[in-house]
Order: sequence, then C-alpha cells, then structure tokens
Amino acid sequence: MTTSIFSIPFERPLRITPASEANPPYTASWYNLLLLRGIAQLHEADNEPGHENQQLTRLEGKLDVALLLLAEVVGQHHPLPPMARFSLGTTSLTLNTDTAYTAGETCLLDIYLEERLPLALKLSATVESSVPGECRFAIAELPDEVDHWLGQILFRHHREQLRKQG
Repeated sequence: MTTSIFSIPFERPLRITPASEANPPYTASWYNLLLLRGIAQLHEADNEPGHENQQLTRLEGKLDVALLLLAEVVGQHHPLPPMARFSLGTTSLTLNTDTAYTAGETCLLDIYLEERLPLALKLSATVESSVPGECRFAIAELPDEVDHWLGQILFRHHREQLRKQG
C-alpha cells in the first residue's frame, strides 16, 4: 500500500453507511479493480495524443451513449446518492459535512468517481476525526493492484485540474 502524497478534490455522489447498517459482504477487491481499470481506460482514450482514429472515435461515441443509457436505466431504479464535496487520496477521504461521525467508527464508502458510470468504488474506512464542517476517514488497506489503479486515476484527475488552471 502506498501513502497518499496528495488528495484530489471532487464533487461527486457519495454514500456513507455505518458498517453496522451495511449488508455484508461489502467490498470486493475484484469489483473495485475492474471498476478502476475501466475508469482509467476511459480517461486514457480521452487523453491520447493523435486521437484521430475514426473507428476508435466512433466506437468510443457508441460506448458513451450506451453508458448514458445504462446510467438512465439504473438511475430510475437506484438513484445516486447526493453530491458531496470531498478530497480523496489512496489512504484517506476528507469530507465537507455537517454530519457528526464518531471517531473510530467503521463506515462503508460508495464513491462515484466517474460521472459517466453509475458504479461506485466500494471502500471500508474508519472515522479518524469529525469536527463541525469536516470529517476525515482513513481508508482500510487496499490490495496492491486496487491501490495502484486508484493512484493512477487520482493522478490523472490531478493533471486534468492543472491543465484547466493553466
């Protein structure tokens, strides 16, 4: 497991469930790994230099439409949780919230990282601290591959934010 060098700010749907209220089993490493790889590949194709291959562009367009359709269908039956402002690293999540959480409490996080996918990254975390306006969660140790892909996605978001600023 790597140590978070930075946390990336997000405004995305987020659900926090106390572990005592969740239906086990909650986290599945294979699920998180496939989701993170898929998100990374979506962004990789978007940022490829010389992205002029017409067949690839058409296929990506069709996939985007299929993803939007899937999101609409899923959203009708399972609405996304409300938007939340948070900073995410590979080892922690800091949430802007007025909700009080108990230090030491284990919670389950559903983090919707990709706007085009109605799928959540599912992580277990422990409340480190909770003060009015902010709560910090320590993310449970991730398998190496999941940690790697989460780090890749966070780094890509960081680069994208820098590109927008400059």
